[in-house]
Amino acid sequence: MPSMPIMPMNPTPGSPGKSQWTRNLERNPGHSQWYIERWERMRAEGKDIDGEARLIDALAPRGALVLDAGSGTGRVGAELARRGHDVVGIDLDPTLVAYAERTSPGPRWITGD
Repeated sequence: MPSMPIMPMNPTPGSPGKSQWTRNLERNPGHSQWYIERWERMRAEGKDIDGEARLIDALAPRGALVLDAGSGTGRVGAELARRGHDVVGIDLDPTLVAYAERTSPGPRWITGD
């Protein structure tokens, strides 16, 4: 599958209230599944995909409550939960939230903006 750029989730001019992610989904309904597969592939290839979680873990006190805003597949929040933090993840994409719930029980996953 071809590589697709990751776009910011901020609303842009000319599309009030719609994020770039929402517009990506409208143009390509398979975008969420592509995004999930991208991270699965990198993990399977042995890539280090936990750097953000290690940074937050180093800065936050053990057991901190962490809000993972724009949690996507739950990759960062799940790793933080494994490291002993109390995590709530929120993402506007229900497909990604469902994936996080299925693959990373423990954190609380919410669909929302």
